[in-house]
Amino acid sequence: MKKISIILSVVLMIFISSCKSNTADIKISCPTLTDSTEVYLAKLVVNQIVLTDTLYVHNFKCSSKINCVEDCPEFYYVYTSDKILGSMILLPGDKIAVKPDKENKYHTTGSQETKLLQDVERRFQDVNTKFHSLSQELVAASDAKNIKEEEKVKKELIDLYVNYKKESIKFLINNPTSITSIYVLYQNIADRLPVFNSLNDAIYFQKVYDSLRNIYPNSPLIASLADDGGKRMNMLKLQQGLNNAKVVAFPEIELNDIYGHSKKLSDLKGKVFLLSFWTVTENTQKLYNHELLKIYDKYSDKGFEIYQVSFDSDKTMWAQIVKDQNLPWISVQDTESLSSSVLKLYNVKKIPSIFLFNKEGDIIMKNDFDLKKLDREIKRVFSY
Repeated sequence: MKKISIILSVVLMIFISSCKSNTADIKISCPTLTDSTEVYLAKLVVNQIVLTDTLYVHNFKCSSKINCVEDCPEFYYVYTSDKILGSMILLPGDKIAVKPDKENKYHTTGSQETKLLQDVERRFQDVNTKFHSLSQELVAASDAKNIKEEEKVKKELIDLYVNYKKESIKFLINNPTSITSIYVLYQNIADRLPVFNSLNDAIYFQKVYDSLRNIYPNSPLIASLADDGGKRMNMLKLQQGLNNAKVVAFPEIELNDIYGHSKKLSDLKGKVFLLSFWTVTENTQKLYNHELLKIYDKYSDKGFEIYQVSFDSDKTMWAQIVKDQNLPWISVQDTESLSSSVLKLYNVKKIPSIFLFNKEGDIIMKNDFDLKKLDREIKRVFSY
């Protein structure tokens, strides 16, 4: 009896699954359109609107069935040659109705996502209408050279923008799982003023992506948002890094020493220092270090320093040789070896290479391994 019950449960689940529609139905009422009038159906494909079907009015109505994917909601638009009838967000099983009210303004109903989209579009249309009106007032005030009125209208325009952005942020916070949030992120007031355009707005792009990626993992819209949001976050981090960075005249290097401690080249700003690129696998370079020690001992008390970068893949061997040579200066390792981005920063074509910097961070000597000449140049800088 138990086995029969299990079989019946499985059969029932299969039946329910087979009955679940993977299409969305769209029914359009258009009492002012004559028979055979063309009604167009288009969808948003990442960043462009693509025509998908042409419907024909019959008895003041037309309809369409759209194949949908469970975790891929899509934006669709219905319009005639001279008028947009409706917009919607479609998922399998949705039954959408597009029809006009008494004022012949079309409304779309049938799903929660579509309702949210309608609400957002209505607010967006209102702000655009007000923006256009204020823009005309601004032009008039400017033409009349009415400075007081011009400043007043400018403030109203700014307030309009700021308040609408606050509303948009509130929508994103209150509707974290709505695909409509993507539409909100990319709105442009008057087709030229992005609502979310500052570097800090990258945070909102990231939040929307984090909320939607697990709900709609296969959506191309989410994939596009991930790409764009990632670029915006990288720009934000870059700007934050620039704001916090020390002002130096040379590209920054930050690598770990033999103890795993991070060492920045910029910490040497204000000192005379030598930047050295080398590898422990070359005996001649180890011998050069031995001679370089004499110069270091001579000028280190005056503030001279060496920042030496190894491009050896074997960390243990490098660390051991640094210890064996008893190198007193800053020794760090670049694990990217000879494909390192550090080498590209300094346009290094071969190893070893050296750069001597003065206290202002300017390169005053490059790839000249004559130690006597190096000694004279360091002495000259310290004599100023």
